[in-house]
Amino acid sequence: KTLGELDPACQEQWLFHGTTGAAVQGISDGEFRMDFAGRHRGTLYGKGLYLAECSSKADEYAEEDGHGVCSMLLCRATLGKILVDKEAKPSADLDLTCPGAGYHSLCGDRWAAVGTYREFVLYHASRVYPAYIVRYRRGSRPASACP
Repeated sequence: KTLGELDPACQEQWLFHGTTGAAVQGISDGEFRMDFAGRHRGTLYGKGLYLAECSSKADEYAEEDGHGVCSMLLCRATLGKILVDKEAKPSADLDLTCPGAGYHSLCGDRWAAVGTYREFVLYHASRVYPAYIVRYRRGSRPASACP
């Protein structure tokens, strides 16, 4: 209850963002920076903030640190009016056409297109609040391996 209830009127959702541990720290200390969009991985839907409803999708973007620990953010995102793209090869300029056509976010429906995950892309950092840091290890390791 600390962060209040999600607002369905503006399509507010809890979504995951996987990245490096250093990036997670930088984002949590400050905010998402649009000028960093696409530096870590690709930009299939243009330069934006990529989020996923499945932690396993966000894990694809997370990187292990020197102790085998991965990091991701659980974010409160305001999706607003959503453009849904179900194309296997999306248009290269969606980051320009989506906001210009009155949409606040994009749902890259890779489930419909190629049978994988859906991704949500936001083109304005003010629509995403990094609420929680999630740190984890992939698979199982003995407790003595913890730093």
